[in-house]
Amino acid sequence: MSHLLLARASLALALCAASLLATPFIPAAHAQGEPRPTVRVGIVTDRTGAFAEYSRDFFAGAKTWFDEANARRLLGSRRIEVVQRATTGTDANATLNAARAMLVEDRPALLFGLPSDAALTALCADPQVQKSGVPIVSPLAGVDAPANCNVQFSRASYAQEFAGAIRQLRNMGVSRFALVTPADVAPALRNTLRQQLSQTAGGAVPLVVWPVTGANASANPARTAALSQIQASGAQAVFVLADSLEYGEIYNAITERQPGTLVVGPSLVNPITLSGLFPTPRLQGAVLSQAVPDPTRGSLAVVREFRQLFNKYFAEAPTHAALEGFIAARLVVERLRSGGDVPDALSRGTANKVIDVGGLSFDYTRFPLRGTEFADLAMMRKDGSLAQ
Repeated sequence: MSHLLLARASLALALCAASLLATPFIPAAHAQGEPRPTVRVGIVTDRTGAFAEYSRDFFAGAKTWFDEANARRLLGSRRIEVVQRATTGTDANATLNAARAMLVEDRPALLFGLPSDAALTALCADPQVQKSGVPIVSPLAGVDAPANCNVQFSRASYAQEFAGAIRQLRNMGVSRFALVTPADVAPALRNTLRQQLSQTAGGAVPLVVWPVTGANASANPARTAALSQIQASGAQAVFVLADSLEYGEIYNAITERQPGTLVVGPSLVNPITLSGLFPTPRLQGAVLSQAVPDPTRGSLAVVREFRQLFNKYFAEAPTHAALEGFIAARLVVERLRSGGDVPDALSRGTANKVIDVGGLSFDYTRFPLRGTEFADLAMMRKDGSLAQ
């Protein structure tokens, strides 16, 4: 009897083992047909305003890497879900309202790539946004955020961009500089920027406040006075802290009066927007700072991979804005791969290491808030393209 029972037990174990071997293994936390847990990325884009082209291309570049990261399962069982809301214009309140609605209805783990300095300032001052604890990551802004605002940049500040430009131009023999800011730029920002540029230039950099101009701008006495101040400064290069429209107006006014003067704009001035607002032959020689390398050429691995994947997902010409979005998305993924939940991985003050993104280094030990001070100069060609 005991031998018969042992035989039956052995047969049962064998059948059980055979059944297990024939059944594919499915992890308990990720059963067949069960959706992968998501990291939701909230993006507010500008549809019609001054940041429309830059915002659209930034989103396309970021989406390229987020989709590729999902395809490669770089976050293991987690996948990235991008939720987007578009505003009409760059009004800070419109961006703030879109971000508020997104926090309530979509519940993103992070707010990513928000357009404009004014929008960032509004979000940092909003109790609902700050109470949410959701980090703001890679905003398209060159102003620094308050210390209590949970924001992490992945681009140089305006001061870093213009300081880098001064160093480059001094190597080319340019020694006299001036700073022009529109009247609506906060006095504290313009004065701080002037002080920082003066330190880099090794001497006082004159500051000229550009007046708000109307339809009859050329006859505006305040505009004429500002042009006289610029000319009297003897500046060989004039730095203009303005958006695409204001930069184009100031560039045209200065070069019409002083041909040959270098007029340098920040990286958030979009050459595509400029070309749509002003005749491109007139813009030949306009100088724009760039927060990323040239997306059309170069040996950096991140640029080569960007061109390949951007062509795969969008089949469009690569732009600086798209490359910036691609790099920012790669930074997000790399930091999420380090482990921990999203707030821990992305919140301000937690990125305390050096992250290499395809040959482009972000050193948060040296630059805790921005990770980089990279900036390069590019000049507009007659057809509106950039030579970097």
